[in-house]
Formats: sequence, C-alpha cells, structure tokens
Amino acid sequence: MIEYLSQHPHVIVLLVTLLIWLGIALYLWRLDRRLDELLSKFSGKTVEQDNNTGR
Repeated sequence: MIEYLSQHPHVIVLLVTLLIWLGIALYLWRLDRRLDELLSKFSGKTVEQDNNTGR
C-alpha cells in the first residue's frame, strides 16, 4: 500500500481534498442545526412551523 501511494501521489491529494470537503460539509451541517435551534428559541416556534407558512 505504501509503495502504491508513493508511486501515485495524486491519490493522496484526492484523499486530502475529500477529507477537507467532508470537514466543511460537517461544519456547515452543524452550524445549520445550531442556527435552527437559536431561531426557534427566539421566534417561539419550530422551524417546521415556519416552513409550513412559506416564510
């Protein structure tokens, strides 16, 4: 496996890039959940109720 990776450095670049994108996606997903919680606290209603009204 080490020999393969040393002969094909583009695979390492692709794996690192994939890890970075996964990290960004996870961060954005968690941020969205936290923002939804804050919005529901301050507005007094859930996000689902707000989505049903079309706002």
